[in-house]
Amino acid sequence: MLLRGLAILAVVANHATAWGFIAMFWWTHRYAPGSVVPDYSAMGGAAYWLLMALNQAALFSVPAFLFISGMSAAYGVGSGSLESDWRVMRARLGALIGPYLLWSLVVFGIDATLGVVLTPVEYALRLLEGRATDAYYFVPLLVQFYVLSPLIVRGVRARPRLLLGLAAAIQVLTSALPYILTALDLPLETRQALQLPAASFVQWSLYYVLGVLLGTHSRRMVRSLSRYRSTLLACSVALAFLMLVESQVLWQWSADWDWAHGPGRIPATLFSLAFLLYAMTWRVPTSNLARTIERGGTLSYGIYLIHPKALEIGARAIYHLAPGLLARQVPLALLLFAMTLTGCWLVMALVARSPARRVYHLVFG
Repeated sequence: MLLRGLAILAVVANHATAWGFIAMFWWTHRYAPGSVVPDYSAMGGAAYWLLMALNQAALFSVPAFLFISGMSAAYGVGSGSLESDWRVMRARLGALIGPYLLWSLVVFGIDATLGVVLTPVEYALRLLEGRATDAYYFVPLLVQFYVLSPLIVRGVRARPRLLLGLAAAIQVLTSALPYILTALDLPLETRQALQLPAASFVQWSLYYVLGVLLGTHSRRMVRSLSRYRSTLLACSVALAFLMLVESQVLWQWSADWDWAHGPGRIPATLFSLAFLLYAMTWRVPTSNLARTIERGGTLSYGIYLIHPKALEIGARAIYHLAPGLLARQVPLALLLFAMTLTGCWLVMALVARSPARRVYHLVFG
């Protein structure tokens, strides 16, 4: 649960720093009259590098959630019949999809009040693809893994090396594709069109399969990993630094911000793997901080659903009401991070303590 709590904090931090970059490059005219946006003059400064370090270090979050989900699937299915496994996964799908649909409709409603109205077909496609907000792609992604879980768990138990090797090979191919497309000097629009959608399970399968493998052979593998604890930590730190440097090189080379700073790059994949394996060796003493982070883990799905629009509303409110703060992007990101987490917790706590608590799980999972 500690890893889940850290992962949801990392998700919010990653998206909060993204708003910091928006303020740095695209909202410059609000605090520097006469500037023309996008204004990249602050790139390379102290605030830029600090935001970038926070942004990149948080990229383990989605791999961590998939890894944890794989471990959970290993405990929940695979020991009985396929029919009983499908019943288990249908229950999990219901708990996942219901709140997702509700909050997607909330997002659509907020956007509609701001003048963004789509056709019914466009709304349906956004629901299927997880595009009510950019962050919601994770739900369709996890749905695919849940549907495949009975088969994946059985495959890992029967042929663990084969399944892990296959997932690793697919990961290498999908991670290498953007590098190849960029080396071919294709136009940016063509490269982006040829890349797999974020919600495609193919490019994320290694983390889920690894989670299933750890869940199936947890004690033996944790004992083995513990012998390499220091090595895994050193690799995580070194890869985090490499990932940060590579993001700048790729941005200059490709002009593709999303890929150059995203989790699909080779160093980012290796960093996530090293960090997750290192996390399996943790022996964290009980403390108030650990309990607070673990509590965040229990609330992670609700926080995930609420936070994208909460961050946007907070950032746009500052844009209109306190534009001077936009010039201080690191405090801005930290403020948005703290405000969003506090707001999510308050909303969930109020529902849990109100007559609406009966539908709490339908709303927040």
